[in-house]
Amino acid sequence: NEGTERPFSSDLLRENRKGFYHCANCGNKLFASTSKFDSGTGWPSFSEALPGAFKTKIDYKFGMKRTEYHCAKCGAHHGHVFNDGPTKSGKRFCNNGLCLIFTNLFNSSSMPGIFFIPSMQVLNAPWPGKTTCVEISKFFGLFIL
Repeated sequence: NEGTERPFSSDLLRENRKGFYHCANCGNKLFASTSKFDSGTGWPSFSEALPGAFKTKIDYKFGMKRTEYHCAKCGAHHGHVFNDGPTKSGKRFCNNGLCLIFTNLFNSSSMPGIFFIPSMQVLNAPWPGKTTCVEISKFFGLFIL
């Protein structure tokens, strides 16, 4: 599933501490907080990902060519990357907030209270195969567009 949450609904938009953003599905470290910026789009945005964090593919949904990116470790859909970013990289990784977990730099060695155990075992989830953060969100009744 490759849906997204409503714009301006993620608490991570207001997250300004130093640290790292991880995949909510598997815990893979994706972005450093130093690459986060306010794009005004309503979704957490980053100018660069950590090396090897994502795999990309082209998608033509909505009548336009876009580059979609997925967690390299678990395949969870995170968003799209655009070539209109404000930094030297020129990139804007527009990420679904529900697919990210922030860890404070001063507590990044562990993620208290968060365990990345396969969702099929923990939730006895009704969907087959790999689980994505969007599917988990639907399971818990969060609003997904």
